[in-house]
Amino acid sequence: MAADLVASHGIPVFAIGEDHDTYYRHILAVLGSRPQITMDDGADLVTTLHNECSDLLSDVLAGTEETTTGVIRLKAMAAEGVLRYPIIAVNEAMTKHLFDNRYGTGQSTLDGVIRATNALIAGRVFVVAGYGWCGRGLAMRAKAPRCRRRGHRGRSPAGARGRHGWVQSHAHGRSRTTRRHLRNGHR
Repeated sequence: MAADLVASHGIPVFAIGEDHDTYYRHILAVLGSRPQITMDDGADLVTTLHNECSDLLSDVLAGTEETTTGVIRLKAMAAEGVLRYPIIAVNEAMTKHLFDNRYGTGQSTLDGVIRATNALIAGRVFVVAGYGWCGRGLAMRAKAPRCRRRGHRGRSPAGARGRHGWVQSHAHGRSRTTRRHLRNGHR
């Protein structure tokens, strides 16, 4: 995709494909800037800092880790007594659940559906199975472009689905309940 931006549109892109060696060369280049705060995604930077550049640890005040996998690695380091500075597990923070899961996941999921299907979503109905923070975010984002259709009382959902491209869910054989909720505009 990045190569297409350059070839088709002449947009400068500063990205390359990375193999294992290139990936760690980039991590070492970042560590060469002598960071005081680290922001990691998988704990590769922190692990490299501790194992290969431990002379830089005295400058580091704190850090963050985004992923569950990275947090597991860091907790193991802490349990072994080798983690040398405090790191906030972003994935476990309430603001991550309340903000990123709702807004970030909702928007990126909707964007992924649009890009993958190359379909317009206006006038369609989204049925969200599961209504945690991620589901709420998706429902909120799907509502913004007015995806949910209303005013189909008296018409069969099958007819509405055929004419308007509805997406229908039949969770656990409760299709009547699902249709009734959609027909009555429940979210």
